[in-house]
Amino acid sequence: MAQAALQHDTGDVPMTSDRIHRLAVFAATLTLVASVASTTAVTAANGPKKDFVAGGGVHVDTGIFNVSAHRDGTDAGPAKGSLTLKVRGTQQMMKADISCLAVYSSTNGYKVAYVTGLMSRPYYPAFQQAGDLVVFRVDEYPSGEQHVRFAWGSGIRSLGIDGCFGTYEGPEIQKGHVVINDAQ
Repeated sequence: MAQAALQHDTGDVPMTSDRIHRLAVFAATLTLVASVASTTAVTAANGPKKDFVAGGGVHVDTGIFNVSAHRDGTDAGPAKGSLTLKVRGTQQMMKADISCLAVYSSTNGYKVAYVTGLMSRPYYPAFQQAGDLVVFRVDEYPSGEQHVRFAWGSGIRSLGIDGCFGTYEGPEIQKGHVVINDAQ
């Protein structure tokens, strides 16, 4: 009689011990995931503040880019991460190791981030060398529109912070998005 009730309640699917075991494992996994997620959220909220820039897209002048830069603290300075750029119309790939991150935001929602890196793989070896500076700048306006610019060689200017450099505003991102977090 109990078996018949179980079959009816589960849509006529017999509740075998294997099925009960799999459901128990699934429920335990969900509980563990929820526990880790809530612990991570609490740690992130109470942990050290971090500036970061992460994302990718298509840049109208240069090609496909990816950036991931992060630093502990809220002041501009030494950072870690990478920047890659696949140059439009070629198979060439530039890679830079991030050395500095500076993130600034205003009360009206405007944000700007300067990411400085050292080329570890130049895309055009005849004119670039490993160790050359590369600067990535992303501006985000209150409307959500983003503009990106890359610079190496000319067009780089000092931000007045050791190892951090900037460049001038560039064209809008064609596709993609970059997240800018100013931990303030």
